[in-house]
Amino acid sequence: QQDFSAAQIHDRLLELEPDLLVTERTTFNFVQYIRQKYNLPKPPINRRVYESVPELPYGKQAQVDFGEFTMQNSEGKNQKVYFIFLFTPFP
Repeated sequence: QQDFSAAQIHDRLLELEPDLLVTERTTFNFVQYIRQKYNLPKPPINRRVYESVPELPYGKQAQVDFGEFTMQNSEGKNQKVYFIFLFTPFP
């Protein structure tokens, strides 16, 4: 049995009907209503999988992380920026 989040359902609706005038919030509210009416549980939250790895010698390892941050641009408007961080430890 496959389960979808409200956001996934909303995205799929817009893929099938690009001109559909429905907000993500409306889709969320409707999905919540259906879940309550038919006693359907929410899909489980996928937690980030983390596994430690053995330490490697200097110069033989690196860490990479991705992120996003909302900041104000020069016009005072909010702008989402994406970044990648690469860390290579050296002595």
